[in-house]
Amino acid sequence: MACGQRGLAVNALHPGCNAPRASPAQSSARGHPAVSGTSRKLTVAHAFPDQQQPSSSDSGRSPDTRRDRPFALKIVGLCGAALAAQACAPALLGGGGGGSGFGGGGGGGGGGGGFGRWFGISPAFARDEEATAEEATYVEETDDEGAVLPNPDGGGGPFYVDKVRIVGLPKGEGFPTTEEVLAGLNAQPGYLCSDEELEQDSEKLNEMKLGDDVDASVVRIYNKHGRKTRRCLVTFTIGSQAYSQKNFIEVTGAKMLPASVRRQLEEERPKTRGPTVADVSRLKAIIEGWYQDHGWAYSYVSAIHGLEKGDRITFDVIEGQTSHVKVVHMDDQGRPLPKGQRGVVPGHVIERELHLEKGKPYNLEDGRRALRDVFALNLFDNVQVLPKQNPEKLHRIDVDVMVKERPMETTEVETEWQIAPGDSGRPGLVGIVPGGSLMYEHRYLGPKGHQLSASCNAPNLIAPGDELGFRVDWKLPYFRHKKDPKKSTLSASAFNARKISGVFIAGPGGEEVPSVFIDRTGAKASWSEYHGRKSKAVYSVVVEQVAALDEQGGVCTRGSKVVQTSQGAALDPTGPPTTLRPSGRDRLAFLQSTLTRDATWSLNNTTIGPRDVFQVEQGIGLGSFFNRFVLSSTRFIKLQDPQLRSAASPPVLVLHARCGNTTGDMASYDTFTLGGPNSLRGFNVGEVAACRRFVEAAVELRYPVFGRQLFAFYEHANDLGSSKTVRGNPTEYYRRPGSASSFGAGIKLGSVRAEWATEGDNIKKGHFFLRFGERF
Repeated sequence: MACGQRGLAVNALHPGCNAPRASPAQSSARGHPAVSGTSRKLTVAHAFPDQQQPSSSDSGRSPDTRRDRPFALKIVGLCGAALAAQACAPALLGGGGGGSGFGGGGGGGGGGGGFGRWFGISPAFARDEEATAEEATYVEETDDEGAVLPNPDGGGGPFYVDKVRIVGLPKGEGFPTTEEVLAGLNAQPGYLCSDEELEQDSEKLNEMKLGDDVDASVVRIYNKHGRKTRRCLVTFTIGSQAYSQKNFIEVTGAKMLPASVRRQLEEERPKTRGPTVADVSRLKAIIEGWYQDHGWAYSYVSAIHGLEKGDRITFDVIEGQTSHVKVVHMDDQGRPLPKGQRGVVPGHVIERELHLEKGKPYNLEDGRRALRDVFALNLFDNVQVLPKQNPEKLHRIDVDVMVKERPMETTEVETEWQIAPGDSGRPGLVGIVPGGSLMYEHRYLGPKGHQLSASCNAPNLIAPGDELGFRVDWKLPYFRHKKDPKKSTLSASAFNARKISGVFIAGPGGEEVPSVFIDRTGAKASWSEYHGRKSKAVYSVVVEQVAALDEQGGVCTRGSKVVQTSQGAALDPTGPPTTLRPSGRDRLAFLQSTLTRDATWSLNNTTIGPRDVFQVEQGIGLGSFFNRFVLSSTRFIKLQDPQLRSAASPPVLVLHARCGNTTGDMASYDTFTLGGPNSLRGFNVGEVAACRRFVEAAVELRYPVFGRQLFAFYEHANDLGSSKTVRGNPTEYYRRPGSASSFGAGIKLGSVRAEWATEGDNIKKGHFFLRFGERF
């Protein structure tokens, strides 16, 4: 019989059976436990054949309590729960309620269902003489006149669902899969379902606009002996009625839609017949797919006209445009500040970083860039960019930028004590006086927003001596004017730093050599500006004093190594010179320029796109006259698009090349060093060569597995024979190869890279490393 406006047909009972249908109570008396419940939870009522059921007055407890249930029902209930758990094991995620929203359906609304059922109590029922999957036969039950009877258990009560299938579901991009549709329905295998819930499922499928009309039917299962079981097959049939033939497709309101997409729509239009609902949904998916693929998340098809009559289909498109941008300051609890209270950072400082133009279509990439640029100001602990559609004017997008300021002025002190083994071999303190660091920062100083930071560190805080390291930075953003499109920034820094030089170290497998420390003290003034959205230029003047020091802090004029003499092991005093001057100290002044073009973007937390960096330094004659440049080019190539609505990272091929050259009089500590985590993995810094010209190449394949990114790589570096032109030829002196290759593999764990790399082409000389950050 037909039930409801959606054409819900419910079939029942055994063919040719004229006996009156039993009520649920009568069915219980014959040995079938009556089951009641909702879409979220099912409860087994205690009804058994030929047994007087205890009442709540007899026991003082609810008849549903576990203690009042006979042992037989407990066993049956456990078996039923196990079978239901096994049946639903492949689908443990998701949620119920209100349809999936595909094809313009809408994803809200009531009614349970979906995977919420899996957390309810599995229905317990006896499966005496029921069919196995191979023996099951589905039979429609009719009366003498051939009319299909309603609910198999009669009286409109619930019935057991053994299997659910969908007939006529459109397939392809833009349409949900069968599993996705079934997940949102009330009818689930192994659970009870009523006529009312079945009608709700039919209405949900109609709202999803997957076809012309949806019919639902219920069919009894019979085993191989012809005996009926308590299981039923539920079938949803999606009709596909064609409209009159259309000769034209028109898209209105789509100012950004390219002509190629319009041609694709014309190619997809049925030429010899009228379009079906599935055809229209496919055309709609093509339009919306282009917008979604290019980040126009608030642009979509709002209405479709001309389906019933006429010779053309018209798609009305809404292109969401940025209408209003508002900066909202939050307190420590994440709530907007009360009226009258204002943050320290003025609103125009934030707005100039947003680049959200009013009247222009809103793009997700604009929101990501605004989020990145505002957070890069280093003024906020939390930044959120929240676009929302205006409920009255759907083409308008209002953007709220929520910010929580950091403390503008901070001071931090860190102390540390060094521990080393003593004469007895037991660890102990090196000294009572601790080492440590002192840091001060003011993030917004004065009305123009000056930024000042300072830090110093020393192994002995009370008497730091010559080992004191410090750095002071000052920056003034937008120093030209507050609406400067190039975002010109003026900065200056004074510094003192000491690092081990990679020029004066032993080659692979060589014995340890005395370390040479390069101590730099100087100042740097810079001017940076942006040229477009993806290009940045930095121009600097650097003045510094450089000293080469040994492990005791004394001046070191030459590198050395241990050699065997007639009197035993001794240091070789004829190593390569460490500085230009024989005194072990140099004074330098040079100009530096860095040009960066970064067109990379993030797809599911994976970097995609090109990045190029060019840096050149020119000595101005103070200390030496030289020219040095480095060119780096990296390509992150996406090998495969992720699946629709998937958060998985795509596989990526990384191609990287880097080269450099120097001319003029240059000290050995400023030559290029080959080897290390950012040059040639598997080697230490400088372990391959110290040279004046070089070339590097690397290829890396990244592939996602179980939510983690695995990678394999191959790298090569070559000094192009230029090591011999370095003062003293440190590469030959320390027996380094000059060129080498390495390969390996690893896994990325958050910001940590755990990788194994070979030392050269010998796979037996592999090493395991833990690195932080990105290689490229």
